[in-house]
Amino acid sequence: MIGIQVFDPIDATLPDVGLIEILDVESGQKRWIDTSNAQTRYDYHKQFIFNTNLFKNAFLKAGADTISISTKEDYIKPLIKFFKNRV
Repeated sequence: MIGIQVFDPIDATLPDVGLIEILDVESGQKRWIDTSNAQTRYDYHKQFIFNTNLFKNAFLKAGADTISISTKEDYIKPLIKFFKNRV
């Protein structure tokens, strides 16, 4: 088994666009956040890193490899490199 994370690099950072309303799709709750606040943007990025590590650790714990592929790149090259390194 191989865990494949497909991500958009824009999801790693929160842009500074001022106040925005967000929706928690699980709870249905809406709230406002101030993206001009550096701590808010930092916390957002930390959460992205946390989620990435959670993904990797879950597969590692199960004895499986992982690969992360950005939507901004051709997926063929990272896959070829991954499988060549496994041999």
